[in-house]
Amino acid sequence: VGVAPDDSRVAFPLVEASGFSVAVVDTVERTLELLADARGPVGFTPDGSTLVSFRHTADGEGRELLLFAVGSTTPEVHAMPHQGGISYFITANDNLVLVTPVFGQDGPLILLDTDTKEQTTLSGANLTLTQFVSRPEAHELWAIQDGLLRVDLEAAAVEKVTLDFKPTRINRLPKRDRVVLGRQSGDIVTFFNPTDRGTADVPLGE
Repeated sequence: VGVAPDDSRVAFPLVEASGFSVAVVDTVERTLELLADARGPVGFTPDGSTLVSFRHTADGEGRELLLFAVGSTTPEVHAMPHQGGISYFITANDNLVLVTPVFGQDGPLILLDTDTKEQTTLSGANLTLTQFVSRPEAHELWAIQDGLLRVDLEAAAVEKVTLDFKPTRINRLPKRDRVVLGRQSGDIVTFFNPTDRGTADVPLGE
C-alpha cells in the first residue's frame, strides 16, 4: 500500500483473476481510479506528483517501471535493463527512484529521475535492496551485502566501506545520525558514524 505525502491518495495493489492492477483512492474527493496492468509495491514521490509502480513486459521476461502523474490512469513507461524481478526505493527528499534486481538475480542499479526522466547506471558494487537504511539529509543509503555499502545518490556510485567485521543487520538512529550494525553472533552492536566513519562497539549480555 502506498500513501501520498499529504494523505490525499492511497494506492492499493490488487491481484484478481483478470490480472494485476492498482486502485487509487482519493481521500478528499472520495473517488476511486483503477490503474490497469500495474503491480505493487507502489509509492509516491516526495512532492506527491507521481505514483510509482511496475509491470512485466509482454514476454514476461523483462520489467518496466511505471510513472503515473497523479490523476492520470495512463503511465509513462520506462524500460528497465533487468531480466527477472526488480525492487525499488523512492527517495525521501529527491524525486528519484533507485531500481535494483531482486535477491538472487543479476542486474545493474538504475537511478531514475522522475523530473528529468533521465536514467543513470550506478558505478561500483551491485546490490539488492534487502537490508538498508536511508540517510536523506546526505542523499545516501547505507546497506549491507557481504559487508557495508554506501550508496551515494548524488554521485550515482556505490562504495564498499572497510570494517573489521561483517555486519548481518542494519538500522539507524536518525537524531543521533548513527548507523546501527548487528552481527551474526548477536553479542555486539556497533554504532557507526557515517560522517567520520568512526565506530563504537557495545557488548550485549554479560
